[in-house]
Amino acid sequence: MRKNSLDLAWLAVWPVIGVLVWVYYGDTLQWYLVADDFGMLEKGLWGFRLLLTYYCPPHWLPVPNLFFHIFYQLFGVHYSWWHLTSLVLHTFNALLAMVLVSEIYPGKKMTKFLTPVFFVTFAMNYEVVFYISGIFYSLMASMYLLAIVCYSRYLRMSVSNAGNTKMRRMGMLAITAFLMVLALLTQEASSFLIITLFAWELAVHNRNINLPLLEYAKGFYRHTGKYFLLGGMLVLLFCIRFRAFGFPSMSHPSVPSAEEILVNYARAAAYLVFPFSPLLAFEIQRDTIIPIFAILLVSFLLVFWKCKNSRFPLVNIVIALSPTLLFSIIQARYLYLASIFCSMLLASAIDGLADAVSSGVGRAKTAIKLSIVALACFPILFLDKQMLDRRIKEWQKASELSLRIDSFLASTYKTPEMVAGKTLVFLNLPEGVPSSEVWPAYVALVCTHCRFNLMFDRIVASIANVQLYCLPADIIVAFTDTNVFAYAPVIEREALRNMCASPSYDVYVWDSVNERLRQFCESRESIKNGMPQ
Repeated sequence: MRKNSLDLAWLAVWPVIGVLVWVYYGDTLQWYLVADDFGMLEKGLWGFRLLLTYYCPPHWLPVPNLFFHIFYQLFGVHYSWWHLTSLVLHTFNALLAMVLVSEIYPGKKMTKFLTPVFFVTFAMNYEVVFYISGIFYSLMASMYLLAIVCYSRYLRMSVSNAGNTKMRRMGMLAITAFLMVLALLTQEASSFLIITLFAWELAVHNRNINLPLLEYAKGFYRHTGKYFLLGGMLVLLFCIRFRAFGFPSMSHPSVPSAEEILVNYARAAAYLVFPFSPLLAFEIQRDTIIPIFAILLVSFLLVFWKCKNSRFPLVNIVIALSPTLLFSIIQARYLYLASIFCSMLLASAIDGLADAVSSGVGRAKTAIKLSIVALACFPILFLDKQMLDRRIKEWQKASELSLRIDSFLASTYKTPEMVAGKTLVFLNLPEGVPSSEVWPAYVALVCTHCRFNLMFDRIVASIANVQLYCLPADIIVAFTDTNVFAYAPVIEREALRNMCASPSYDVYVWDSVNERLRQFCESRESIKNGMPQ
């Protein structure tokens, strides 16, 4: 009876998580992010068939493609239902995280409760929760976590020669392999699932074996057959896909430089170790990220040196986090899966701090522990909410701009012949000015891709005919006195002059006074109006 009462008490976590998800993300149901693919779809700026061809082609991402087709038949282009589906998936992943953390930290009830709370409010997940095109990151995470749950069940089943037990174990291993395939067909980041499963058996399932970590690893070769089987299956699947279809065409392809890889890797490490700090999440700059990364690296080395002769549950988390950092050089969306594990780290740290402070105080221990947890969690949740509200306001502005910009493009380019052989160039302002001034050029580029694709009824927009540049320093001096530029390449003065003089180029800049796109060469009297002399 007591156990049932405890289970019923933990059922209260479900509505708590649901309320938090609604408070943090539910208000986006009231308006549409036009910069999101499905926001454009509902407003007629995109076509469903083109969306799937452009973003998740069936030959490379078959699971998201099938998912989108099914839900398109159910919901059509009604953005609210798609977004509600995204929220449900996000909540489901939070509950799966709670199941996993209860196995990693058995008996730690507060850690079990705080992990899903931190995960659902993790501000860096806004790209997955807000963007409907980010749903398949949630799908991949669900399959990833379910595979770990099934594999844990497989490990817990007693090894026996009895036919029923052996069949059940093999069946659970087969389900794990099936979920691994589905996860890989949803997102490439799930290829590191095999590492997580290895770490799970090493650091969680066998935690009671009294062997040092390194000694246990040396004798682990007897248990690696299934890992070669599962890992070989993933490698074979990868090879077949690459051989048959080539490398996938990403929606925003980019090849970062060595410096960019280092900076972005360091930024991702900061996100994961201090995931709930808005200053680190959005305001950190290049000149401060490298020292922070060095401090984090030293900290990890000290932890490893201190714990090298013992196995502890965090090993699997550290191993699982490291590969996902490699994907963070592409988009913040790849941090979605990693944020589940870093939420476990943060929850266990706060729970441990509360235990340490409240130890030895007798009957007041529970009250003091809850007070410590509340004091630690409230500023984290409050700052995350403030950061999300700021991002929502920026996206609302982008949505308004996209409607006006698309209206301008639709009236300027009415037929395919009007854009045939034409290159559109959008001039961006430097990063130092307010975001409302930087957004328009990027939004114009995205809207132009959509407008051209609809006009030709096929994927035609590319870097070749729609380009984004940052104004040169001697021209933007009239706009701002900073020398910090956006990530768009800086166009040379002579190249800009040639573009303005050529009929093959239409060069636009955002007129912040009248809030509209205008031809960059409209005004020739001064640099202040933008024309190079």
